[in-house]
Amino acid sequence: MIKNRKFFYLFLSQTISSFGDFFGLLAIEWLVYEMTGSLLLMGSILTAMGVTQLVVGFLGGPLIDRVNRYHLMYCLDILSFIAIGMPALLGFLGYLEIWHLFIAIILLGASSALLKPTGMAVLPEIINDKDELVRANSMLSIGTSSAVVIGPGLAGATIKYFGASQSLAIDAISFLFSAFLISLLARKVRKEPNDKPRQQNVAKVNGSTTKKYFSELIDGLKFFLIAPYLLVIMIMVSLRNMSALAVAAITLPYGLEILHVDALGVGLLSSSSTIGILVGSSLLIYIGDVKNRRIPMLGSVCLGGILYLSLAFISSFWLAIIVFFFLGMTGPFFGSFSSTIYAQVVPNQYLGRVMSARLLVGGSLQPVGSYLGGALSHLYGIPFLLFFIGFIPALAGFVGYFLPVTKKIDGELKEIEIDKVDAQKGIGI
Repeated sequence: MIKNRKFFYLFLSQTISSFGDFFGLLAIEWLVYEMTGSLLLMGSILTAMGVTQLVVGFLGGPLIDRVNRYHLMYCLDILSFIAIGMPALLGFLGYLEIWHLFIAIILLGASSALLKPTGMAVLPEIINDKDELVRANSMLSIGTSSAVVIGPGLAGATIKYFGASQSLAIDAISFLFSAFLISLLARKVRKEPNDKPRQQNVAKVNGSTTKKYFSELIDGLKFFLIAPYLLVIMIMVSLRNMSALAVAAITLPYGLEILHVDALGVGLLSSSSTIGILVGSSLLIYIGDVKNRRIPMLGSVCLGGILYLSLAFISSFWLAIIVFFFLGMTGPFFGSFSSTIYAQVVPNQYLGRVMSARLLVGGSLQPVGSYLGGALSHLYGIPFLLFFIGFIPALAGFVGYFLPVTKKIDGELKEIEIDKVDAQKGIGI
């Protein structure tokens, strides 16, 4: 896979920018707390980023299909470089204020909201063999997961020994390097004639005079009417994501109050989960695509719920480490196959808006999870929350496997012919 130069550029670009993200985000949180001492403002700045990602990710979906995707990724990296580079420079000069950080985090959220679905839309263009898409998605997951393992520790050490502004500068440089790699990728694509169909698709969308941007925005959601099985599996994973956010919200008190460990122990729980992601992604590279995708996809949702549920009865730190490892391991088994399904059934000219709609549905319940994590654990205790929040995806994954509509994710996948479906159903994409 790495021998594919185009994929190598994309892989390296995403891995480096993910690595740099930890330097930037941790530095911003540190600066907010250092400048204000307010936990509320720390939460507010992360909320600002999350809301921006949700809104821009959905509203910007059609843009991904209207413009050259490689140029868009390059511009987004440059925007991120400016967003992080300016507060870094102001910090060096001693002029940094809190509102500078809010502007930076909002711009960074807007950029990342479009960068991820654009990368998803680009992947099928640079991987010619559809059977290799699962392996490609797994390798991308390994790259970002490796950044999760290494990034936080190095970012913390940089802030401790050199300062937060230096940490911001490292993040800015990572975006600049990522933009350089994307420019190499774009140049490589232009030199190869097999990318002409993609350019025709872009031209077709750009040349449309009757379809307004708003209607293209709704197209991403309308696609779920054509392929309802995609909506069903995304609802399943939205429940899993809701549980993940709820557990993330109480991981610190769970470690302190239930497992009786310190901050280092809580950090080891997160590291164990990340190592699980790496192992799961590595297994998928070896396995590749399968015909019965319901087993790994919905099975991982169900198993993830059971593992969350089991934490309600665990007070041993080492048992919790094992459970967190397997929780991480189950994640790629849904994500990689899901990305592969979308890449194979969604026409290329619709990939951007559909991927944005996919991320919108998949992440729609995450704010609910964050709220439940704090509210239920406060009212009824942490064990009750873990049992409740684990039972939901466990039941959803189990029931989902037996739903007739989910059987369509199995077997040979073919690209959906939108025009024919429009004529038959009158959906009007």
